[in-house]
Amino acid sequence: MKVKYDCIGCLSRQFVTLATKLTEDEIKQQEIISYGLKTLSHQAFDSMAPEITGKVCAYASQLTGVLDPYYNEKRDYNDIAFDIIDKMDLKKKVLESDDPFDTAVRLSIAGNIIDFSVGYDIDESTVEKSVQMSLETPLYGVSTSHFKEAISNAKNILFLSDNSGEIVFDQLLVSLLPKRKINYVVKGGPIVNDATMEDAISTGMDQMVSVIETGSQIQGTLLDDCHDDFKAYFEKADLIISKGQANFETLSHLNKNIYFLLRAKCQCVADEIGCEKNDFVIKHRDVV
Repeated sequence: MKVKYDCIGCLSRQFVTLATKLTEDEIKQQEIISYGLKTLSHQAFDSMAPEITGKVCAYASQLTGVLDPYYNEKRDYNDIAFDIIDKMDLKKKVLESDDPFDTAVRLSIAGNIIDFSVGYDIDESTVEKSVQMSLETPLYGVSTSHFKEAISNAKNILFLSDNSGEIVFDQLLVSLLPKRKINYVVKGGPIVNDATMEDAISTGMDQMVSVIETGSQIQGTLLDDCHDDFKAYFEKADLIISKGQANFETLSHLNKNIYFLLRAKCQCVADEIGCEKNDFVIKHRDVV
Protein backbone atom coordinates (compact mmCIF):
# COMPACT_ATOMS: atom_id res chain seq x y z
CA MET A 1 0.00 0.00 0.00
CA LYS A 2 1.63 3.21 -1.18
CA VAL A 3 1.41 6.51 0.68
CA LYS A 4 -1.94 8.25 0.23
CA TYR A 5 -2.57 11.99 0.35
CA ASP A 6 -3.98 11.76 3.89
CA CYS A 7 -0.83 9.95 5.05
CA ILE A 8 1.24 13.09 4.55
CA GLY A 9 -0.15 14.98 7.53
CA CYS A 10 0.02 11.90 9.75
CA LEU A 11 3.64 11.18 8.85
CA SER A 12 4.61 14.82 9.38
CA ARG A 13 3.10 14.73 12.88
CA GLN A 14 5.03 11.56 13.61
CA PHE A 15 8.30 13.31 12.71
CA VAL A 16 7.53 16.11 15.17
CA THR A 17 6.55 13.64 17.91
CA LEU A 18 9.72 11.62 17.37
CA ALA A 19 11.99 14.68 17.34
CA THR A 20 10.59 16.19 20.53
CA LYS A 21 10.68 12.83 22.30
CA LEU A 22 14.28 12.08 21.41
CA THR A 23 15.89 15.38 22.32
CA GLU A 24 15.35 18.80 23.88
CA ASP A 25 17.94 20.29 21.53
CA GLU A 26 15.89 22.43 19.15
CA ILE A 27 18.56 22.31 16.46
CA LYS A 28 18.51 18.51 16.44
CA GLN A 29 14.71 18.51 16.58
CA GLN A 30 14.63 20.67 13.49
CA GLU A 31 17.19 18.46 11.74
CA ILE A 32 15.04 15.38 12.36
CA ILE A 33 11.86 17.08 11.21
CA SER A 34 13.59 18.55 8.16
CA TYR A 35 15.05 15.16 7.24
CA GLY A 36 11.61 13.60 7.59
CA LEU A 37 9.93 16.21 5.42
CA LYS A 38 12.67 15.99 2.79
CA THR A 39 12.38 12.19 2.70
CA LEU A 40 8.61 12.46 2.45
CA SER A 41 8.77 15.02 -0.36
CA HIS A 42 11.20 12.91 -2.39
CA GLN A 43 9.60 9.49 -1.88
CA ALA A 44 6.00 9.96 -0.79
CA PHE A 45 4.04 8.41 -3.62
CA ASP A 46 6.56 5.75 -4.60
CA SER A 47 6.95 4.34 -1.09
CA MET A 48 5.03 2.72 1.72
CA ALA A 49 4.65 4.74 4.92
CA PRO A 50 6.73 2.28 7.01
CA GLU A 51 9.65 2.70 4.60
CA ILE A 52 9.67 6.44 5.25
CA THR A 53 9.25 6.21 9.01
CA GLY A 54 11.98 3.57 9.15
CA LYS A 55 14.46 5.89 7.45
CA VAL A 56 13.53 8.83 9.65
CA CYS A 57 13.75 6.79 12.86
CA ALA A 58 17.17 5.45 11.84
CA TYR A 59 18.42 8.96 11.08
CA ALA A 60 17.04 10.31 14.37
CA SER A 61 18.65 7.53 16.40
CA GLN A 62 22.00 8.12 14.72
CA LEU A 63 21.77 11.86 15.33
CA THR A 64 20.77 11.64 18.99
CA GLY A 65 22.31 8.34 20.07
CA VAL A 66 18.93 7.18 21.41
CA LEU A 67 18.43 3.70 19.98
CA ASP A 68 15.12 2.75 21.62
CA PRO A 69 13.12 5.87 22.54
CA TYR A 70 10.02 3.88 23.55
CA TYR A 71 11.86 1.34 25.71
CA ASN A 72 10.10 2.25 28.96
CA GLU A 73 6.66 2.54 27.35
CA LYS A 74 7.06 -0.90 25.76
CA ARG A 75 7.84 -2.50 29.11
CA ASP A 76 4.95 -0.62 30.71
CA TYR A 77 2.43 -1.79 28.13
CA ASN A 78 3.49 -5.41 28.42
CA ASP A 79 2.74 -5.10 32.15
CA ILE A 80 -0.50 -3.22 31.47
CA ALA A 81 -1.64 -5.96 29.09
CA PHE A 82 -1.01 -8.66 31.70
CA ASP A 83 -2.86 -6.57 34.28
CA ILE A 84 -5.88 -6.12 32.01
CA ILE A 85 -6.00 -9.83 31.20
CA ASP A 86 -6.00 -10.59 34.93
CA LYS A 87 -8.43 -7.82 35.91
CA MET A 88 -10.92 -8.69 33.15
CA ASP A 89 -10.35 -12.44 33.65
CA LEU A 90 -9.80 -12.85 29.92
CA LYS A 91 -8.18 -16.30 30.01
CA LYS A 92 -11.29 -17.65 31.71
CA LYS A 93 -13.49 -15.69 29.30
CA VAL A 94 -11.77 -17.37 26.37
CA LEU A 95 -12.00 -20.88 27.77
CA GLU A 96 -15.61 -20.59 28.93
CA SER A 97 -16.96 -18.83 25.83
CA ASP A 98 -19.16 -20.64 23.33
CA ASP A 99 -16.36 -20.31 20.77
CA PRO A 100 -12.93 -19.97 22.44
CA PHE A 101 -11.12 -19.47 19.11
CA ASP A 102 -13.43 -16.65 18.06
CA THR A 103 -12.99 -14.94 21.43
CA ALA A 104 -9.20 -15.30 21.35
CA VAL A 105 -9.03 -13.85 17.82
CA ARG A 106 -11.11 -10.87 18.91
CA LEU A 107 -8.89 -10.21 21.93
CA SER A 108 -5.73 -10.50 19.84
CA ILE A 109 -7.15 -7.86 17.47
CA ALA A 110 -8.20 -5.72 20.46
CA GLY A 111 -4.56 -5.49 21.49
CA ASN A 112 -3.74 -3.81 18.19
CA ILE A 113 -4.97 -0.54 19.69
CA ILE A 114 -1.59 -0.28 21.47
CA ASP A 115 0.04 1.76 18.72
CA PHE A 116 2.16 4.88 19.23
CA SER A 117 2.33 5.77 15.52
CA VAL A 118 -1.19 6.80 14.58
CA GLY A 119 -1.93 9.73 16.86
CA TYR A 120 -4.02 7.84 19.40
CA ASP A 121 -3.79 8.96 23.01
CA ILE A 122 -3.26 5.51 24.50
CA ASP A 123 -3.75 4.67 28.16
CA GLU A 124 -5.00 1.65 30.10
CA SER A 125 -8.64 2.66 29.75
CA THR A 126 -8.23 2.88 25.95
CA VAL A 127 -7.02 -0.71 25.86
CA GLU A 128 -9.82 -1.89 28.16
CA LYS A 129 -12.38 -0.20 25.92
CA SER A 130 -10.88 -1.92 22.86
CA VAL A 131 -11.12 -5.26 24.66
CA GLN A 132 -14.77 -4.73 25.54
CA MET A 133 -15.62 -3.55 22.03
CA SER A 134 -13.94 -6.60 20.49
CA LEU A 135 -16.30 -8.90 22.36
CA GLU A 136 -19.41 -6.98 21.31
CA THR A 137 -18.66 -5.75 17.77
CA PRO A 138 -19.06 -7.69 14.51
CA LEU A 139 -15.77 -8.49 12.78
CA TYR A 140 -15.22 -7.18 9.28
CA GLY A 141 -14.10 -9.64 6.61
CA VAL A 142 -13.42 -13.34 6.96
CA SER A 143 -15.29 -15.36 9.57
CA THR A 144 -13.28 -16.83 12.43
CA SER A 145 -14.57 -20.30 11.44
CA HIS A 146 -13.03 -19.88 7.97
CA PHE A 147 -9.80 -18.62 9.55
CA LYS A 148 -9.71 -21.57 11.95
CA GLU A 149 -10.15 -24.06 9.12
CA ALA A 150 -7.33 -22.42 7.15
CA ILE A 151 -5.03 -22.76 10.16
CA SER A 152 -6.01 -26.41 10.54
CA ASN A 153 -5.12 -27.10 6.90
CA ALA A 154 -1.78 -25.27 6.98
CA LYS A 155 1.57 -26.96 7.56
CA ASN A 156 3.92 -23.99 8.14
CA ILE A 157 2.53 -20.86 9.78
CA LEU A 158 4.22 -17.51 10.34
CA PHE A 159 2.59 -15.28 12.96
CA LEU A 160 3.84 -11.73 12.33
CA SER A 161 3.68 -9.68 15.53
CA ASP A 162 3.05 -5.97 15.75
CA ASN A 163 3.44 -4.10 19.02
CA SER A 164 4.59 -4.52 22.59
CA GLY A 165 1.60 -5.05 24.86
CA GLU A 166 -0.24 -6.49 21.87
CA ILE A 167 2.13 -9.47 22.05
CA VAL A 168 0.55 -10.35 25.40
CA PHE A 169 -2.94 -10.42 23.89
CA ASP A 170 -1.56 -12.56 21.06
CA GLN A 171 -0.72 -15.20 23.65
CA LEU A 172 -4.44 -15.81 24.23
CA LEU A 173 -4.69 -16.81 20.56
CA VAL A 174 -1.36 -18.62 20.34
CA SER A 175 -2.40 -20.82 23.27
CA LEU A 176 -5.17 -22.29 21.06
CA LEU A 177 -3.08 -22.76 17.92
CA PRO A 178 -1.09 -25.84 16.75
CA LYS A 179 2.20 -24.58 18.18
CA ARG A 180 4.45 -27.07 16.37
CA LYS A 181 3.40 -25.44 13.07
CA ILE A 182 4.13 -21.87 14.13
CA ASN A 183 7.01 -19.42 14.11
CA TYR A 184 6.14 -16.19 15.88
CA VAL A 185 7.97 -13.24 14.32
CA VAL A 186 9.38 -10.12 16.00
CA LYS A 187 11.45 -7.22 14.68
CA GLY A 188 15.21 -7.39 14.42
CA GLY A 189 15.62 -4.30 16.61
CA PRO A 190 13.67 -1.41 18.13
CA ILE A 191 11.35 0.67 15.95
CA VAL A 192 8.68 2.78 17.73
CA ASN A 193 6.81 0.31 20.00
CA ASP A 194 7.04 -2.78 17.80
CA ALA A 195 7.72 -6.08 19.58
CA THR A 196 11.31 -7.37 19.63
CA MET A 197 12.96 -10.55 20.90
CA GLU A 198 13.30 -8.88 24.29
CA ASP A 199 9.51 -8.55 24.43
CA ALA A 200 9.06 -12.17 23.39
CA ILE A 201 11.36 -13.33 26.18
CA SER A 202 10.10 -10.97 28.88
CA THR A 203 6.44 -11.89 28.21
CA GLY A 204 7.11 -15.63 27.91
CA MET A 205 6.11 -15.94 24.27
CA ASP A 206 9.35 -17.82 23.62
CA GLN A 207 8.18 -20.46 26.11
CA MET A 208 4.98 -21.00 24.14
CA VAL A 209 6.18 -21.18 20.55
CA SER A 210 9.26 -20.77 18.34
CA VAL A 211 10.21 -17.08 17.97
CA ILE A 212 12.27 -15.70 15.09
CA GLU A 213 13.36 -12.21 13.99
CA THR A 214 12.89 -10.40 10.69
CA GLY A 215 16.34 -8.84 10.91
CA SER A 216 14.71 -5.52 10.01
CA GLN A 217 14.06 -2.40 12.07
CA ILE A 218 11.21 -1.12 9.93
CA GLN A 219 7.55 -1.23 10.96
CA GLY A 220 5.61 -3.88 9.11
CA THR A 221 7.43 -6.51 7.07
CA LEU A 222 9.39 -5.00 4.22
CA LEU A 223 10.92 -8.12 2.68
CA ASP A 224 13.73 -6.29 0.88
CA ASP A 225 14.99 -5.12 4.28
CA CYS A 226 14.72 -8.52 6.01
CA HIS A 227 17.47 -11.08 6.53
CA ASP A 228 17.76 -14.03 4.17
CA ASP A 229 16.97 -16.49 6.99
CA PHE A 230 13.63 -14.82 7.57
CA LYS A 231 12.89 -14.65 3.85
CA ALA A 232 13.33 -18.42 3.71
CA TYR A 233 10.78 -18.87 6.51
CA PHE A 234 8.43 -16.48 4.72
CA GLU A 235 8.75 -18.35 1.42
CA LYS A 236 8.17 -21.71 3.11
CA ALA A 237 5.07 -20.58 5.04
CA ASP A 238 1.79 -21.72 3.52
CA LEU A 239 -0.23 -19.46 5.85
CA ILE A 240 0.71 -16.14 7.41
CA ILE A 241 -1.10 -14.47 10.30
CA SER A 242 -0.30 -10.77 10.04
CA LYS A 243 -1.02 -8.40 12.91
CA GLY A 244 -1.45 -4.65 12.57
CA GLN A 245 -1.66 -1.84 10.04
CA ALA A 246 2.02 -1.65 9.10
CA ASN A 247 2.11 -5.32 8.16
CA PHE A 248 -0.99 -4.75 6.03
CA GLU A 249 0.62 -1.72 4.39
CA THR A 250 3.78 -3.64 3.50
CA LEU A 251 2.31 -7.04 2.56
CA SER A 252 -1.20 -6.57 1.18
CA HIS A 253 0.05 -6.42 -2.42
CA LEU A 254 1.60 -9.91 -2.27
CA ASN A 255 0.00 -13.00 -3.77
CA LYS A 256 0.41 -14.96 -0.56
CA ASN A 257 -1.97 -16.76 1.80
CA ILE A 258 -2.08 -13.99 4.42
CA TYR A 259 -4.77 -13.32 7.01
CA PHE A 260 -4.52 -9.73 8.22
CA LEU A 261 -5.75 -9.17 11.77
CA LEU A 262 -5.97 -5.53 12.80
CA ARG A 263 -7.96 -2.56 13.90
CA ALA A 264 -8.34 -0.10 11.04
CA LYS A 265 -7.08 2.88 12.99
CA CYS A 266 -6.67 5.31 10.10
CA GLN A 267 -9.01 6.22 7.26
CA CYS A 268 -6.49 5.39 4.53
CA VAL A 269 -6.12 1.81 5.72
CA ALA A 270 -9.88 1.51 6.24
CA ASP A 271 -10.50 2.71 2.67
CA GLU A 272 -7.93 0.26 1.29
CA ILE A 273 -9.60 -2.62 3.14
CA GLY A 274 -13.14 -1.42 2.42
CA CYS A 275 -14.21 -1.20 6.05
CA GLU A 276 -15.03 1.61 8.44
CA LYS A 277 -12.41 3.35 10.54
CA ASN A 278 -11.86 1.54 13.87
CA ASP A 279 -13.38 -1.72 12.62
CA PHE A 280 -12.02 -5.02 13.94
CA VAL A 281 -10.76 -6.80 10.81
CA ILE A 282 -9.80 -10.24 9.51
CA LYS A 283 -8.85 -9.63 5.89
CA HIS A 284 -7.82 -12.12 3.21
CA ARG A 285 -7.28 -11.05 -0.39
CA ASP A 286 -9.10 -14.08 -1.86
CA VAL A 287 -12.06 -14.27 0.52
CA VAL A 288 -14.98 -11.85 0.55
